[in-house]
Order: sequence, then structure tokens, then C-alpha cells
Amino acid sequence: MGAEFDAYTAVDRLGAPRPAGGLCVSVRDLARFGEMMRCRGMAEGRQVIPGWWVDDIRNNGDEGPWQRSEAGKLAPKGRYRSKWYILGNDHGAFCGIGIHGQWVYVDPAAEITIAKLSSQPLPVDDPTDFLILAAFEAIGKALA
Repeated sequence: MGAEFDAYTAVDRLGAPRPAGGLCVSVRDLARFGEMMRCRGMAEGRQVIPGWWVDDIRNNGDEGPWQRSEAGKLAPKGRYRSKWYILGNDHGAFCGIGIHGQWVYVDPAAEITIAKLSSQPLPVDDPTDFLILAAFEAIGKALA
């Protein structure tokens, strides 16, 4: 995808990568990854990951369990699929959210990708996450 730096991942006690977190990347490479997702797996003119996989993430996922969960308050029309949060807004936005304020936000309608790194004191901070998401959505609406 044209990453500028190597990524690092946390491993378990046996040395296997942790699939649920612990990925360390530069903010520019995080943005490149999000942009690749926005472009259905394309980066620098080549298919890096299958477009069908991105389509599956964006178009599938069960809304019912999401809406009954605590996370459903963040995006009431949303759903969750393959570690991605599908926001259910009119821009078709989706995002990856990490602990302590890490985000990659993809807005296909506005043709933008936002990468955000942070050091928020709490691993999960719902009031701050609501503000962050509102800011991202406002940026997308202003640019669409």
C-alpha cells in the first residue's frame, strides 16, 4: 500500500500476533491504510487487498446485536464487521477505533480519510468519542 515505515504488532506469550490490537504504525501509514480501504483495496494503482473483502465489511454485519450493545450508542444505525465500525450515516462512513483515542475514519461520500493518534488517559472514553465522531462527521459534511 506504499507504507513509509514498518509496522509493529504486539504478540502473545507464544509469539503469535494479537489480532485484537497492539498494532503500531505511523499516522501517515494509518491514513494510507484507511485510504486503501476507502478505495476498495486499491493503493498506488494496484489491488492490495480484495475489493470484495472491503465490500463485505461495508455492507454486512448484523445491526441487531450492535444496537443492543453499549457501543450502539455511538452510532445507533451502525453495525460491526471484521474489526470495523460501520456508522450507518448517509455518507457510508466507517472506522477503526483503538484504545486511548486512536482512530482511522473513512468517509466515502466526502472522499476523505482521517487518521488520529492520541494519548487519552482512559482506554475508552465515551463522551470524548462522541465528540470525535461528531467532528469527523462535520468535516465530511463540509467537504462533500
